[in-house]
Amino acid sequence: MRIPTISRARDLHAGLISTTPLRHYRQEWNGTELEELPLPPESWMLRPDRRTSLAHTLAWTFDDLYFYGVAYWHIDARYSTGFPSSMESEPSRPSSERGSRVSSSSSPTRTTGS
Repeated sequence: MRIPTISRARDLHAGLISTTPLRHYRQEWNGTELEELPLPPESWMLRPDRRTSLAHTLAWTFDDLYFYGVAYWHIDARYSTGFPSSMESEPSRPSSERGSRVSSSSSPTRTTGS
């Protein structure tokens, strides 16, 4: 990234978002108000992509949203119930770059690894 302000803003946001754990809750009526009860995490919430860490997957998802406005996760595997058990973050590119093997100099290069 060529503009230091944009690079720093991206680094701050990606660092914060990629280290935030995914959680989900169930709402239950206790007689007077709705109460949020935490549920145990699904396996994909701890590590959506089996090939890399949660932080890596969330950082690249944030980058795609930040630079391109859209992010994609491809479902690799499903449970017997039909719900996703493993996903892979797919790189997003503007339509002008689709089909091109050359990445934009302003966008980061994605590598897979732990």
